[in-house]
Amino acid sequence: MKCRFASSVVLFCLASAWASGCSSSSAKPAASGSGGAPSGGNTGGSDNGGSTSADAGAVPPDADVSMHSIDPTDTNHLLYMGRIDFTDPAKPKFWAPAVVISARFVGTSVTVKVQDSFKGENWYEVVVDRDPTLTYIFRPKTSTNSYTAFTNLPYGEHLVEFVKRTETSAGSGVFLGFEVGGVPLPAPARPTRRIEAIGDSITAGSGVEPGQNQANCSGNAAENAYMSYGAVLARNLNAEYHITAAGGRGILENYECHSLDTLPAGYDHWDQRDLTSGVWDPTTYIPDAIIIGLGTNDFSPDNCAKPPISEACDPAKFQQIVGAFEAFVSKLRGYYPGAHIFLTSSPMLTDAWPPAVTLDSGVSCPYTSRTSQIEAITLAVNHFNVDLDDAKVHVVPTVPKGLGLGCGTHPNAIEQKEIGGTADSYFPDAASWLFNPVKSALGW
Repeated sequence: MKCRFASSVVLFCLASAWASGCSSSSAKPAASGSGGAPSGGNTGGSDNGGSTSADAGAVPPDADVSMHSIDPTDTNHLLYMGRIDFTDPAKPKFWAPAVVISARFVGTSVTVKVQDSFKGENWYEVVVDRDPTLTYIFRPKTSTNSYTAFTNLPYGEHLVEFVKRTETSAGSGVFLGFEVGGVPLPAPARPTRRIEAIGDSITAGSGVEPGQNQANCSGNAAENAYMSYGAVLARNLNAEYHITAAGGRGILENYECHSLDTLPAGYDHWDQRDLTSGVWDPTTYIPDAIIIGLGTNDFSPDNCAKPPISEACDPAKFQQIVGAFEAFVSKLRGYYPGAHIFLTSSPMLTDAWPPAVTLDSGVSCPYTSRTSQIEAITLAVNHFNVDLDDAKVHVVPTVPKGLGLGCGTHPNAIEQKEIGGTADSYFPDAASWLFNPVKSALGW
């Protein structure tokens, strides 16, 4: 399902701070010398970012904390992850959610340089040491390409990750490099394992970081693909990851009435919601595991208020959806012959909502959306397992409909974490996580 937002600038909490609201660093934040927002917790929305108190220790007198540039072509010091267009190596361009560009350094400050397309409302973040209290969130401005994230980190070795939080429909970005106050170190090692998560707004991390009671849901700032289940799963399994997802997309039908750009149709494109955009080369990234999280928008009433789709109430449409899953898996199998492919259920679908409708025949037809989606993906998986003797296609019924605390009743960050296999307090049943079946099937 898809939310529609108006623009605003909002600050948000990451998942580990969810229960208590936005948190700050254990050290008290200090004001940025450049006049930007204070930092130390989740910050953003400013040309210049924050700083953290250096209570962890003074900078050694002989330390080099002068500014050093890491240019986009410097792959000795940069690790790129995600669908990225390197046609111009000096200006790598990306549309996909959860593109991550990483570097390591010894020092105290970091600035990222990015040129946004301003097609929509993109949000980015800079995460230091994967610490949710050291996360600078910002929406680009036309006045600058340079965004100072932290100016007074505790001196030492740091991992910095620059992340595109928002999905392809928000437009593209161009990475122009890092500037670090300190000495660049060799790039982080590339993981040997590879995962791709394919899906709709859930997979894209839409609405995972609102305030309590769905506050602060305007704009795209609540979207964070870095906290989506696919990204969480990959980090839990020490794997590289691609997120290929677009809000409102289905396997056969989208949330919007009669639109043709389903996720399978857009899969090969840089922008999954623009079938005129350039074509991605699937040979450049060969995943070991593929997660397909589609069906939410097919089985929901969507904005057309379509009647229930089930094997009992609409067998023809139900079989079309099963066939669409089979066709998409076959396409992916052609690209990636050795990959394990996992079809998952939707945490946004539930049975008995909305109320049953009366068909033209006079028969009352209930919505059995969650059950019907699981039946559809199970039939598709059986086709490969039984008919084609392909044991590398799996079905995983994941976390069922929860409290819907994310924007637009999307999964919030805690539910996303648990789908990806991080125990928390929302739905701690390991049988509903992706972690165990993926780990077991791949031998990881």
